[in-house]
Amino acid sequence: MDTGAFLLFGNGKNKDSEKVISERLAQARKEFDEKKKALLELRDSAQKDITEANRRTELIEREFEKKKVELEKFRKELEKKAKELDDRESAVPQNFLPGKLERLKKKEFGLLNNIRALEKKERELLRLVSQSEREVKKKHTHADERLEIVKKEFEGLKKVKEHVSKRISVAEEKEKTAQDIESIAKEKQKELARAEDKITKLKIQEELLKKSVDELSDNNALLKKEFNILKKEADRQSSMAKKAFYDVAEEKASLLRIRKNAEDKVSRLADDNKRLSDEIERKNKSLSELSKSALRAEQLEEKVRGLAAVKEQLAKDIAEAKQALKPWREKTSALESELRQLIAKKQDIAERSAQLIEKEREFSEKKNLLAEEGKRLQKLREETDHVEQQKQDLAMLVEEKRHMVDELRRSIDDNRQSVSLLREIEKRAREAEASILKAKKEQEERLREIRQTEKEISLREAAWQEHDQVLKESMQLLNEAREEFDKAVEVRKSELSLDKQEWVTKWEELNQEIKEIKKEKADLSKMIKSDILVLKDKEDEFVNTIKALEQDKARLELEEKSIVRRIAELEKTKRELENKEADLKKLHDDVQSEERLVKKGLKFIESEKKKLQKENDSLTVEKDKVYRAKKLRKELPKLEQKYKNLEKSMGKMRSELVEKGAIAPSRLKKFEELERELELRDKGIDKESARLVEMDHEVRALEGRQEQAFTDYLRSELKNGKVAVKKGPEGIQLLIDDARVKLEQGDTGSAIRLASEAELLIERLKDIEKQTFEYDLRDLKTSIKLAML
Repeated sequence: MDTGAFLLFGNGKNKDSEKVISERLAQARKEFDEKKKALLELRDSAQKDITEANRRTELIEREFEKKKVELEKFRKELEKKAKELDDRESAVPQNFLPGKLERLKKKEFGLLNNIRALEKKERELLRLVSQSEREVKKKHTHADERLEIVKKEFEGLKKVKEHVSKRISVAEEKEKTAQDIESIAKEKQKELARAEDKITKLKIQEELLKKSVDELSDNNALLKKEFNILKKEADRQSSMAKKAFYDVAEEKASLLRIRKNAEDKVSRLADDNKRLSDEIERKNKSLSELSKSALRAEQLEEKVRGLAAVKEQLAKDIAEAKQALKPWREKTSALESELRQLIAKKQDIAERSAQLIEKEREFSEKKNLLAEEGKRLQKLREETDHVEQQKQDLAMLVEEKRHMVDELRRSIDDNRQSVSLLREIEKRAREAEASILKAKKEQEERLREIRQTEKEISLREAAWQEHDQVLKESMQLLNEAREEFDKAVEVRKSELSLDKQEWVTKWEELNQEIKEIKKEKADLSKMIKSDILVLKDKEDEFVNTIKALEQDKARLELEEKSIVRRIAELEKTKRELENKEADLKKLHDDVQSEERLVKKGLKFIESEKKKLQKENDSLTVEKDKVYRAKKLRKELPKLEQKYKNLEKSMGKMRSELVEKGAIAPSRLKKFEELERELELRDKGIDKESARLVEMDHEVRALEGRQEQAFTDYLRSELKNGKVAVKKGPEGIQLLIDDARVKLEQGDTGSAIRLASEAELLIERLKDIEKQTFEYDLRDLKTSIKLAML
């Protein structure tokens, strides 16, 4: 029973652990779904950003190409205009120069104003390049600074050209960087796709693991159910075996008590009595010593074979009991072997539970590996977010460059207007050429700055490539870890399949064993029930024999006491008669002592009468009175005979005493009055015994009416349709077991209802099947009656 309790506790623990595993699986599945959804959103967002960045890069590239072409055209036009001015200047005659100079001065004044306006626009352009999207201030013209403004505008145009070329190179570098970022993003996208595939595989593996765990849980539940059934059956058989053992022990104890009483009556051998008592105590302590006690009983039987017929009858009864006990011994050994097998099966189930716990631990380790994989995916997502941030920065830079290109376009348009004015300038052409040469020098300086910037960009590109290499190494490590994880999952799957196959084979073996145990149990239950009936019959016979022997023993003890008392009185009377003349006073004292004894006897009779009156308060006391009255009635003839003998002896003694003058006539009258009172009291006792016999008949009639009322109650329950009938022997056995449980719980009404259902089903069975259940139903009814009493 301790092992069963331990296993039940372990099974409960296993149930709690299975619930935790299922909750963790659900949580892991939810986390996987969330991570998958986040990765998909991240992949879509990265794809959109890459597409947008590519589009913007293409637009910027086209704009830069256009601006480059336009600047080249503008440079060629300036060179052409400068050459035309040189040709015109060489072709103009000397007399034409003064008038021409005046006209040029007028035009120069207008051009100076235009140059100042262009210089202001150029400053606004520079502010827009250095500080994005500032408002353009209004133009203010100053006539005395027009030529200088034109020069500065030419210089600004050169700077713009250099700046544009620089920006073009930077844009080209940015384009390359964008292409690299795009390739990295594509690689990241591929990695995300691979990670998604891995997640899908992991989900599939998780589903397979979950199915395996569910199957193991179902198998475990079935094993627990079968184990509970086996345990219940084993406990039931154990209780039946214990009950049978107790019955055998009580029967053996009854036999030994009978033997002890017989030995007390026949031989009164103290040593034999002591040995029998020791044997009884040892047999009540352990059933394993049953064979030894039987051998000793045989030895004692050999010692008392030469006794009276009563002892021979007792020896025959003991031999029969011994014969009846032999199958019980065999059944006891069979039950013990079956219990050992059940304990072995319980241990096997405990080992299987330990294996399940080990599987749960391995599953938790797999879950930890999945959590680590999730962390790695999180790192990959962070790196993807970083790339996305770089894309956003690049997009902002491209947008800024686009604004700058728009400003350059506007400035080029303005400069074109200025070029149309410059066509009219002939005198300032050489100065413009000088300014162009100066601008070339500045352009060379700008080119040096651009080269320096290119070096910085190359350094940054190297750093970026190094970072990209680190990312690739991280991705390679991640792939290796995933491959290892996939291999571990495959190994675990193969192990789970092997474990599943092993569990299936073990489950089939367990089912086969359960069928065999059920079959053996049915055979044993039939044998035990038939043996129980035989033992009950023997028990009734032994009880009747014990009662008769106890009555004989009590009667013999009373006779022995009366004989001893009579012998003592006769000896005492003899001594008194011999010494009466010498010791008359002593005789008188003895007579007084006899009177005291009579008074004590009367008091004893009065007390017994009061006790009898008190015992009339309850039914059980009345039954006891009936039993004693029966016993007294049986002993009345003997007591009357003894009384007559005593009366005769007392008459003789009285006549002798009267003749010898030892007793006065007044004393004789008192003795006669006492005798009459005793006679009256004897008559009252006879009446009381008759009344008790009548009460016994009434009690028996009442018990018969209770039996009939109990049967009518069962029939009425069946007729009223309050009984839900279940068909089949299994249903009958379940009803009987439930009725016993209800009876133990004190629910007599439910026990009666279940017993009536079982009785109805038993009546519908065949005669062969009825016999098995009628014994249990009879025992159940007896228990219900006792509980009702």
